[in-house]
Amino acid sequence: MDSIKDILKNKKKSSKIKPPKFRWQEVALKVIEDFKVDKTKKSSVFKACKDDVNMATRVSAYCLEGDKNTIEYFFKMYNIWKNQT
Repeated sequence: MDSIKDILKNKKKSSKIKPPKFRWQEVALKVIEDFKVDKTKKSSVFKACKDDVNMATRVSAYCLEGDKNTIEYFFKMYNIWKNQT
């Protein structure tokens, strides 16, 4: 049986992680995970997803289907598709 001290200690650690509040945040986190984005490009992914979450979702699916699993290709296709509409 865990002591009260251990339970409270574990509760404090788990309460620091907050779930995403908006859909675009969930999509951005999925893109970051799928494409293994480094720290320097994370803010760009969040901005792209915030600007147009549907476009980011479609581009992500397109890149993953075509085995182009690089964040550079994601941004290239995102900009091309964004400029066409």
